[in-house]
Amino acid sequence: MHRLKKFLIPAIIVAVAVGILYMSQSTDGGPSYSSITTGNLGTSLLYDTLSHMGYPVARSHRQLTTQTNVNYVYILIQPLAQHIHIEAREEMLEWVRSGGRLIFLHNRRPTLIDDMLRRQGIEGVSIGDLTLYQVGLGEVITGRAFAATNNALISDASIGRDIEFRLRHWDNVERILFGEYYQGFHRQPRRTLLGGLPFVMQLLLIQLVIFVLVMLWHVGKRFGKPMPF
Repeated sequence: MHRLKKFLIPAIIVAVAVGILYMSQSTDGGPSYSSITTGNLGTSLLYDTLSHMGYPVARSHRQLTTQTNVNYVYILIQPLAQHIHIEAREEMLEWVRSGGRLIFLHNRRPTLIDDMLRRQGIEGVSIGDLTLYQVGLGEVITGRAFAATNNALISDASIGRDIEFRLRHWDNVERILFGEYYQGFHRQPRRTLLGGLPFVMQLLLIQLVIFVLVMLWHVGKRFGKPMPF
């Protein structure tokens, strides 16, 4: 029995470690098309590249409304369908007419925004893989969302270069917001102590906690038992 326990505790620790590693690899840190997600279908590469180039990028956990600063650029990549109803699209375009600049990437071609603008008689101009619309005082750029994913950018960075080129020629850009609200992040997630540690440190800490719990359970089995003379 004692030998079994000697092997059981390390086996439990290894099993938990493998499980954590598998979950970490399978989720890739977030949903598809999110700038938080580092997996193949995430867009963290576009976000990080712009950040390293000195652009004032940030993640937004709020809706794009007419109250949003018109000196911001709002990047929206493959949003969840429930967030892009007709009223939401109309408010986005109203913000653009006031001077805002919207980059809307979607795998449905033409996109929902393309359809609305063309029905209003606004024609776009092709710029590489993107389409540019002049809407009131602002501009809208549309394109294919999959081309902006991490996996796609590694093999062909053309859409990233086209986006960066346009950002470089826009004036008075105070901030570039990636619309994480439309990926399901409705507020800034809390950063826990465990979440702020590197994965290896998380693994070691969890192993330590499991070891302590198992030892307490093992030692605790003897509590309350009569002691022999």
